Amino acid sequence: MSSLWLGTDHLLYIKGSGLFVPFREEYRRFRYQDIQSIATVRTAGMWGYGALLLLGLVIFGLTTFAILAGRDPDSNFGLIWTLALPLPLGLICLIMLVRNFVLGPRCVCELQTALKKERIGPLSRIYKAKQVLDVLEGRIQEQQASVKLDAENSPPATVSGPLPQIVPKTAMFGFIVSLVAGLLLVAAVHMENVVLVGALFTTILAAILLVMGGVITSVRKPCPEGVRGSLWVLLGTLFSVSGTALVYYSVVALDVPSFTISAAGPFEAFASLPSTGNLAFYLIFVIAGGVMAIAGLIGLIIASRFKKHSTENS
Repeated sequence: MSSLWLGTDHLLYIKGSGLFVPFREEYRRFRYQDIQSIATVRTAGMWGYGALLLLGLVIFGLTTFAILAGRDPDSNFGLIWTLALPLPLGLICLIMLVRNFVLGPRCVCELQTALKKERIGPLSRIYKAKQVLDVLEGRIQEQQASVKLDAENSPPATVSGPLPQIVPKTAMFGFIVSLVAGLLLVAAVHMENVVLVGALFTTILAAILLVMGGVITSVRKPCPEGVRGSLWVLLGTLFSVSGTALVYYSVVALDVPSFTISAAGPFEAFASLPSTGNLAFYLIFVIAGGVMAIAGLIGLIIASRFKKHSTENS
């Protein structure tokens, strides 16, 4: 609900409160010349929040499989109920749990001037706070060095700036592999081919590892917002596809136990999707495949343009 904005000679802190959207906002300005210190203190909030999300994941996961195990095979009510409530809530808990640990340790950040001390709400994670403070340090040194120059007629101090933005190497490969995985997913739900499904599972696993590596790097180091946003969308989509595929396999395995006998059972179960006529799973996988392919393509375009622009400027 709150945000920070860089002005030419001041920092604007918009302090908001509300639910989903800010209902109330306060505008506070801090001149770079007046800032005496910015202190960050690491807290243990990441672990407590992570424990709550893990508990939610376990509860919704067990609820999902309990409903599937007790459902009537001749009725779709249990399946619809699972896809509508416990499965999405479980996936949200999983994605938020991963996001919580990817963003890193929580912290408290306070800005001190001669008149007051202000806690900066948006800077609640160590890695994000470090990147913002790297930018602020340059602005503050520049403004305060000019004041010192006017007062003492001495040479200005050396001003350190923020680290340059980079595109993680794993992100580029992650975009390409995710694009291929999205196309394979759309193809797999239309063709009963075990080899194609095997290639799809391998590609999705590789995409998860690459995208996860890209997300971690983009959080810990300066990265273009478009690239970081595409990585988060891809990671959420990949987890959603994996969770939905696990539920689909559970449904098919409960109805046809022969799919649980051999190691190729999951591949055969997924390959049978076109013949089962299950419209709900078909739509979910087709939409997810399209989102995955589009997000991978957009991320690849944004990353390529950024690298090209950086090369031209250098």
